[in-house]
Amino acid sequence: MGYWFSGSFLREIDETLDVAYYFIISENKDAGQKNLTNWFRYNKAPKHHTCREAISKWKSSINSDHNEAYNRSLMNELYDKKSKWIHPTLNPIREIMIFEEFDGKIITKGYDYKSCGYERKLNELAHFFRSSIWTTYQFFFLCFHDRMPLEDEDKILILRYNKLFQQLDLIDW
Repeated sequence: MGYWFSGSFLREIDETLDVAYYFIISENKDAGQKNLTNWFRYNKAPKHHTCREAISKWKSSINSDHNEAYNRSLMNELYDKKSKWIHPTLNPIREIMIFEEFDGKIITKGYDYKSCGYERKLNELAHFFRSSIWTTYQFFFLCFHDRMPLEDEDKILILRYNKLFQQLDLIDW
């Protein structure tokens, strides 16, 4: 799978986890119940903005180090970066185009979705991948913490990995 498709696929995973996370933290709220009903009965997911708002608010309630505005800003920034894989600007589109000269004019011959030799793009994708994997790890911990209580040693292990991840500063891309 080429880098273009990989980035799109990772964004889909992240957004799916955000919806699951949203349903868990909003299960006792009217809006959460309504969105869950719409999701099951009408195949309609809540808008990602709704999920980000609820997650930001919930995260600020469990972590006094960051307020809701900070969490919302961070989630919106990540969302914007991930969206570039789905809604590309001119430069990413040009990166995959194959040009050819014909009769003195440059024309588009096709598109190349294969391997990328563009180092900056590969670096962005690597950071995106690390961030995506780590947020998945954290979300599962938070989602199942109250539903399927973990043993104390499991919590210690997860929190140890969380500290290591933050020290490596892999989220900042």
